[in-house]
Amino acid sequence: MLGERQILIDCDVIQADGGTRTAAITGSFVALHDAVGVLLKSRALGATPIVDHVAAVSVGVYEGMPVLDLDYAEDSPAIPT
Repeated sequence: MLGERQILIDCDVIQADGGTRTAAITGSFVALHDAVGVLLKSRALGATPIVDHVAAVSVGVYEGMPVLDLDYAEDSPAIPT
């Protein structure tokens, strides 16, 4: 549906934990949705090529307990001192 067009989304997460990675994924989808919206509004596209939505959440096990939305300490391996 995009024809000869490309939409390139680049998101660099320098110091990552579960929250920043998932924010990058969710934010990238929002950027894609906005870009397609601009193409639709200008009539460069007749219909949206987006068929579903994307969002992310981090999950894991920290100290034996399931955790939702990991922070840096929960998402990073222990560094020996």
